[in-house]
Amino acid sequence: MRAALIFLLMVATACSTPRESCLRSATAELQRVDRLIQETEANLARGYSIEQVPRTVPRLDLCVGTGRRTYNTGFGVSYCRTNDTLVTPEPRAIDPAAERRKLDQLRTTRARVERQAATQIAACPAPT
Repeated sequence: MRAALIFLLMVATACSTPRESCLRSATAELQRVDRLIQETEANLARGYSIEQVPRTVPRLDLCVGTGRRTYNTGFGVSYCRTNDTLVTPEPRAIDPAAERRKLDQLRTTRARVERQAATQIAACPAPT
């Protein structure tokens, strides 16, 4: 599944024009800052943040190998314990004053990043 996703991403990247690639790289940081602003605004509106917390969960699985010999063949099937990592959302308390300061800082950063992106976009090749 992951290999197919990587393949599709490579095909999509290969099919993009030089201008599209340039625009994508010029606006990547701006999009990151916009996502952080949206997240901070949502935290302030909710009154708490939501963190993604990884958890390890044991799982019983069927294993094939030479660990347990059956019928003197040297090949066996047994149960083995493996671990899965699940990510679960958890609410966390926030300091509203600190979140507002963070939002102000992000908006200042966005203005700077937007000017840089405009300069980079102007340097991108013209559409053909």
